[in-house]
Parts: sequence; C-alpha cells; structure tokens
Amino acid sequence: MKVGDLVRPINTYEDDPINWVGVVVGPRWPTLLAKSGRVVVYWNSEYPNDVECKDNLEVINESR
Repeated sequence: MKVGDLVRPINTYEDDPINWVGVVVGPRWPTLLAKSGRVVVYWNSEYPNDVECKDNLEVINESR
C-alpha cells in the first residue's frame, strides 16, 4: 500500500448506504506509522487525514 493508491474498507455494513473510497496520502509521522502498520487516508473533506490500519483496507486501484 503506497501513496496514491485508492482504498476501501474491507468490512462494510449492509445497512451503510455509503460506499467509502479513499486515497492514501501517506504517513504524516513516518516512523510512528511505519511501525504500527497504519496509513493516512483522505476519505472526503469531512475526514481528510484519518489514520487507518492497513489490515482493514483493500487496495482497489494502484497508482503505479
């Protein structure tokens, strides 16, 4: 998972009407996040810098 990849949550709820898609914008704190297995995801203007666990995300389009 790298900066620019499009991601979505692996577990979605059936009653959740929103299909979340975000872009990995990179770690704000590289050493801390690299050790924890987390990335910073831009979901929308309401959630611009959410720290998410990589295990809970699925890459749907790579930026390479």
